[in-house]
Amino acid sequence: MTDHKTCEQRIDEHMSDRLNDLFPEPEDMTIEEILKILDDNNIDYDDDKDDDEDDRHRNLSQFLTDGLRDQALESVLCVDKRIVYDICLSTGGPADGFRLVSDGEDWVNGEYYFKDWHDGASRNLDISTVEMIAEFYGIYANDKE
Repeated sequence: MTDHKTCEQRIDEHMSDRLNDLFPEPEDMTIEEILKILDDNNIDYDDDKDDDEDDRHRNLSQFLTDGLRDQALESVLCVDKRIVYDICLSTGGPADGFRLVSDGEDWVNGEYYFKDWHDGASRNLDISTVEMIAEFYGIYANDKE
C-alpha cells in the first residue's frame, strides 16, 4: 500500500516552496547558488567576473529576482476578483456564520462556518442556498441593487 499524503498534509511544504520560488533570498546564497538557479530557470544574465564579489553578487541577485518575477507573471493562469460577504451570526466560543462569495455579477460559492477555540469547520453551500441566504439578508451578487 502506498503512503498517499492528503492535501492538508502537503500544503505547508508546497506553500513554502511556492513562496521561495517567488521570493528568493539571494542575499543568503552564494554566487554559485545564484548562477545555478539562473541557469536552471533559463534566465538571461550578464556576469561581469571583473566586478568585486559584492557588486557581482548584487548584480546577479537582481537578475535572479527580476527573472523569477518575470517568469511568475508570465505563467499565472488567472487573477480572479471575488467579493466576500461575511455574515457573522455569533462570536466567541463558538462562532458561526455564512460566507457568500460573488464575482461581481453572480454568486460563485458560499459556506457555513462554525469555529470554536483552536478548532473550526465549514460546509459548502449549494448556489440555491447561497441565493436564498443572500436574498434574506438583502445582499446582491452584483452589488448594484
